[in-house]
Amino acid sequence: MKSIPLGETAGPQVGFTVNRRVGNAVERNRIRRRLRHAVAAESSSFLHDRAYLLIAQRASLDTPFEALRTSVAEAARASCASSR
Repeated sequence: MKSIPLGETAGPQVGFTVNRRVGNAVERNRIRRRLRHAVAAESSSFLHDRAYLLIAQRASLDTPFEALRTSVAEAARASCASSR
């Protein structure tokens, strides 16, 4: 996960990248939906003045949702800490 400072915004901006090598369109969209839901569930882990980019991997498709939520939260905290 990457993050960049934005300045004054209403909240964090999160973008998702799911490469074609990850799977077919149905699988990529399912991964994107799962990541979007995990980000919404862990919104408190994201700083409001940043833009984030999540680069999905195939494992996101089969990982249990609680583990995916934890991974997203840890990546957000690590991204915030490393970009300061």
